[in-house]
Amino acid sequence: LFYQNLMRYASVCYLGGFCGRGKFNPMTAVSWEGFGTDYGALVLVNRGSRLKVLVYSYADKHMEGTMRVWALDHGRYVISTGTDNDGDFTIDSPGVRETRELAKADGVKLVLPPRAVTVIDIELVEKLDPIFTRADLAVAARETEVEGDILSGVVHNIGSGDVADVTVSVIDGRGKVLALKSLGMLKAPVDLVAKRLPFTLRLPGKAENGWKLVIDPENSVPEIYEENNSVALDDLPAVDYREGWE
Repeated sequence: LFYQNLMRYASVCYLGGFCGRGKFNPMTAVSWEGFGTDYGALVLVNRGSRLKVLVYSYADKHMEGTMRVWALDHGRYVISTGTDNDGDFTIDSPGVRETRELAKADGVKLVLPPRAVTVIDIELVEKLDPIFTRADLAVAARETEVEGDILSGVVHNIGSGDVADVTVSVIDGRGKVLALKSLGMLKAPVDLVAKRLPFTLRLPGKAENGWKLVIDPENSVPEIYEENNSVALDDLPAVDYREGWE
């Protein structure tokens, strides 16, 4: 029980909330990417319209990473960052301010100075429409395969809105479109039945380093989450996980 409570307290400090089996009101405010274990975090404010976090870097040099937000409502926010030099939880040094649109699962890039407390204060300035009625197109490496110059895969819609026309493409490392195909409509799984479109796409040659499968390359479909729209072709699993499915 002691260790269970210890993990719960650590989760509340670092993430802003605790999620466990049978807990259906997740309160996680943030997650962290790229900092390893050389940091400590304390979530001070976790609301739909405001987020305030302290992060201390134990590293001896600047660290770069991402803080991903999970509880903020969709809107435009002022993001203020800077160091706290006297322990009062406010920015003392000349900070950085930017205004940008944020929604659930969006990432905020951070550079943490060494041996210092960084304050990240995010406040809503304009509320926007909820994102959860949108579509959400998705592809996965385990369902993507290249044989010679033929790419095959499956596009899923895991959101709440229909997509009138799904476009799949392959781009190179410089963003040039190498292949493009329209797949037509993909409905939303509002009837609790999975909605997906299998496809094949002919490549202009053998897949090279830097080539990616990208869904909706023009970003014309408003989605709940955009970062599940691509798969690196040089990072596909060796095993075909689709064997035996259906």
